[in-house]
This record gives sequence, structure tokens and C-alpha cells, in this order.
Amino acid sequence: GKATGSVVDNTCEGNQAGILVETDGTLVTVSGNSCTSNRNNGITLQGKSSFDVHGNTCRQNGGGVLVTGTASGQIHGNTLERNENGLSIQDASAPSVRDNKVLSNGKVGVLVTDSATPHLRRNEIRENGAGVGVQGKAARPTIEDNDIVSNRGAGIQVGAGLEPLISWNRIKNNAGSGIYRDGSPL
Repeated sequence: GKATGSVVDNTCEGNQAGILVETDGTLVTVSGNSCTSNRNNGITLQGKSSFDVHGNTCRQNGGGVLVTGTASGQIHGNTLERNENGLSIQDASAPSVRDNKVLSNGKVGVLVTDSATPHLRRNEIRENGAGVGVQGKAARPTIEDNDIVSNRGAGIQVGAGLEPLISWNRIKNNAGSGIYRDGSPL
């Protein structure tokens, strides 16, 4: 079977990176950690890792959580606040992102780029620069049943030519458009 590992109940503060997980198919649990004031990301998951990331707090880092490569798994029950971006999902990664609090991040609460295909569900995305940003060549997230509220830009901003599935969200009181698509209307 696959190897497993755990990163549990640590405090990572003032480092280049808080927690960096790079594996080739290993199942990794990242739980109960506090990552604060790290210059890069609080938590980075890259390579082919499969993960369960829950119950972590990432605060005042360069970025909250970064998912790259073909990493997949669960990101749930985390608090990502006052980072540059709360959660960045890149490359061909495809995590399930649910029940997180993504609050007061400087640029974007959740940024989906490249050909990533995450499923965002039941998240509170509040008071960020923009709520959710979708950009790149082929990013295709499913964004459903989220509260996307009081962001300083658009609630959801979609790059031209991209086709995310956006349904059943509560998108309220954002300074910009609720849903904005570059180039042509949705």
C-alpha cells in the first residue's frame, strides 16, 4: 500500500516556509498546526501527494495554503486569514475544499489557476481583496454552496474563456461585481 505520514500539532513561525510537503504518492495528514508570519506559505502541498489538511490556522504568511503539481485530497476545517492569498490551487491539482474560513487576505481568498479542478463547497470567503479568482489556460473549479461576502473586489472573478461551474452560492455585499467574467458575460 501507500506510505503515510503526519504533521500534527506544530507551531511554525517566522520561517521561510511553515510546512512544505513534497511526496510521490504518499498520503499525508496535516492537522492542528499553527503557521504564522512565515515569508512564503504557511502550508505547501506539492508533487503527487494525497493529503488530508484539517484544523490548521495559517495567519499572516506570504500565502496561507498552496497546492501544486497533481496533489489531491481534502482541505477542510481550516482558518486562513490575513495572508497575501488565502488558498492558491495551481497546476493540475484537484483538491476538495470544504468548510474553511478564508478571511481578510490581502489579494484573493481562493485563487485557482493553470488547469486545476478543485471542488469548493461550504466555505466562508469574507473580506478578502477578491473572493475567488479563476485564471489560467484551463482552470475549471466547481464553486458551490459558499458564502462569498464583503470582499473588496469581485465576489468571484473569472478569466476570459474559462468555464467554472458556479452554483448555489450566497454572494453578497462585495465592493465589486458579485460574479465578474473578463472578456464576455457568463
